[in-house]
Amino acid sequence: MRLAYLLCGDRHRAEDLVQETLLSAYRQWGRVERADDPDAYVRRMFVNAHLSWRRRLSSTERPVSPVRERAAPGDLSADVVTRDLLWRLLAELPIRQRTVLVLRHYEHLDDQQIATVLHCAQGTVRSLASRAAASLRTHPELGAELGVEPPKERIADER
Repeated sequence: MRLAYLLCGDRHRAEDLVQETLLSAYRQWGRVERADDPDAYVRRMFVNAHLSWRRRLSSTERPVSPVRERAAPGDLSADVVTRDLLWRLLAELPIRQRTVLVLRHYEHLDDQQIATVLHCAQGTVRSLASRAAASLRTHPELGAELGVEPPKERIADER
C-alpha cells in the first residue's frame, strides 16, 4: 500500500492500484511463482499498472486543483510544511521521473533493478533521476523553505 501511495500520491487511487495489482497477480499466480524473484515481479506489475492508469487518465479525466485542508491550531511545524511542499513538488514531476525517485529512495532499488522494472536502459534511469533531483533542487518554493537560494543564471562574459 505504501509503494502504491508513493506512486499515486492519492490514498484512494493507491487502494485501487493495490486491488488491481493483487487481482492480476492472483490470476497469473503460476507466472508469479515461477519468477526468479516474485517480489520484483509483483513490483513490476504495480509500476506497469500505475503507468497504464496514468496514460488512461491523461486522455479521459480532467484533474482539478487540490483542496487545501486546514490544520488544527498548534499543529503546524516546519517539518509538516516542508513535507507537504515536497509532496506537491513530487506530484508535479513527470510520471517516469517520479517513479524513478520512488523506486530509488523508497524501495531502495539500484539503477539496474529500476531499469528492469521500467523496461529502459540504466543511463535512462540515471538521467531521469538527475532531472527530477535538479527540478526539485531549483524550485524556488523548496529553496526558500529549506533556506537555500535557487541558482542564479549565469551571464556570459562579453569579450
